[in-house]
Amino acid sequence: MKYFEKLLKIKIEYLELRSIKNLKISNNVKDSRLFVAYYIDKVRLIDNF
Repeated sequence: MKYFEKLLKIKIEYLELRSIKNLKISNNVKDSRLFVAYYIDKVRLIDNF
């Protein structure tokens, strides 16, 4: 995460892979979604993929 923060000049609040069944943190890409929140300057952006 530090690499992307420096490269993109952002501050990552969280970056987590979570199961789509129960939203618990997962290590398995299949049947999971990526959740991310980060700041660009003072604007907080959130998304899930």
